[in-house]
Amino acid sequence: MIYASSRGNLKNQLGSNNIKDELFGTVASDFSLSGYEAFKAHKNAEAPLTEREVQKKNDRESGEVFTGGSTTYVHGVAFPVDPAVIQASKDLTDGKFNYLQVKIDSEKEKIVVDHTGSIGFQDLKAKVSTSDPRFHFFRYQHKHDGSSFNSTVFVYSCPDGTAKGSKPAPIKLRMLYSSSKANVSDIFTSQGFPINAKVEASGPDDIDEESVLDSLHPTKEDKSKNFARPKRVGKGGARLTRDAQVDE
Repeated sequence: MIYASSRGNLKNQLGSNNIKDELFGTVASDFSLSGYEAFKAHKNAEAPLTEREVQKKNDRESGEVFTGGSTTYVHGVAFPVDPAVIQASKDLTDGKFNYLQVKIDSEKEKIVVDHTGSIGFQDLKAKVSTSDPRFHFFRYQHKHDGSSFNSTVFVYSCPDGTAKGSKPAPIKLRMLYSSSKANVSDIFTSQGFPINAKVEASGPDDIDEESVLDSLHPTKEDKSKNFARPKRVGKGGARLTRDAQVDE
């Protein structure tokens, strides 16, 4: 006890700035060259990390932003749009096909066409990846109250690990897609092509035809309802928004 309580005073008297290391030991071998090298190795070793701390460290090293268990999103990212996307959107509206998938090429920092095709609504589920975010444009031909409609549905799919069989996309990709979805939907609206319904999905099961139809053709009772508090994030099915105009 006397020696331990005197250590700080002795260091101050000798000059703390002149002392590089403090070596502690209980046996003579602790003060040998090998003992000192073992001490240095232990001193320079990284502290043990929990699984959560390891994830945060990996995110920082890979350039992804992670703070306090939640992602920090950078809003307003506007990647250049490949001309092929503009042409594909026109072809979609002209009826050459009814489905267009768009992705972000993170290496080229550009919005590009992933693929196109002609599908039914039930096939739309299969187009939603369980691991990678994507943007989808779907021309939905259907009938309602005896009238025919060809409505444009915009789907932003971003797996976050909550949907069955999915795994969360890397945080960096989720940031890029979340901050780019408004700009991607504007590809259509800026050319005068209305988007009649918007869907956000974390997995294939969030694509629900009945919900889309309700969004496109709300009942009179729905129109008169007061604003309802939205469900918490991650709860419930797909989140839908509806534009006022429906393309007939």
